[in-house]
Amino acid sequence: MSSSPLAPGRIDLAGIDFCARDGRGILQGLDLAIEPGERLAVVGPNGAGKTSLLRLVFARLQPTRGRVSIDGRDLQAIAPLERARRIAVVGQSDLPDGRLTLTDYIGLGRIPHRARATAREDRAAAGDAMALVGLSGLESRRLDSLSGGERQRAGIARAMAQRPSILVLDEPTNHLDPRARADMLALARGLGITVVAVLHDLALVSPFADRVAVLSAGRLVAHGPPMQALSAETVRAVFAMDCFPFTNPATGRSLLVFDTPPDASSR
Repeated sequence: MSSSPLAPGRIDLAGIDFCARDGRGILQGLDLAIEPGERLAVVGPNGAGKTSLLRLVFARLQPTRGRVSIDGRDLQAIAPLERARRIAVVGQSDLPDGRLTLTDYIGLGRIPHRARATAREDRAAAGDAMALVGLSGLESRRLDSLSGGERQRAGIARAMAQRPSILVLDEPTNHLDPRARADMLALARGLGITVVAVLHDLALVSPFADRVAVLSAGRLVAHGPPMQALSAETVRAVFAMDCFPFTNPATGRSLLVFDTPPDASSR
């Protein structure tokens, strides 16, 4: 079927430099491989280059030097329509018209497939996406009548209606309460495709991510599993926070706990 999902995609960023229009360096010397089906969390302080990295991944920006590739193909050589079928994006500033019904909004994700998918395939893909995020039965609801968590899930559903191989999330838990944040990332983790997400709440990283990329001043300073990349030394150096490993006594799951270090000047 023309709208069937692709296999999870591999992303490679090799020798990446990216400069702003004024020549200011945003990213320098970045090498990063994201394996098919991997969930990667991108973290770092404000101004570290996180959003620029994401925009390079879906070709909103082009590197000043280096190469971004998807499954071995140079991203810039892939036609925009094919990129739109392969890579779905949920941005922090997505503000769809609240008068849209949920069905109409999620249907926007089918636009890249319109030339080669049937109306039946489009409806099936949109219905599958709504079921996947737990919004079945709300098809006729307007977006402005949904809760914040429902709107975030609608954004994921619109993206998944594209049947992508890669999902890019820019701060997907913004404006959500703690339980809704956890639910959103659990949903993203279970999609079965490659997911790259910028996260600000470090406590959410280890339950979500297979690997973590830590950026500081435009450079990749750590990359690996959460317990490795978010070591006490890295967290103190990059975020000026203390970090402690913790095991949930109820589930046995390894977590990280973060705290503000005592002010050395007050000792």
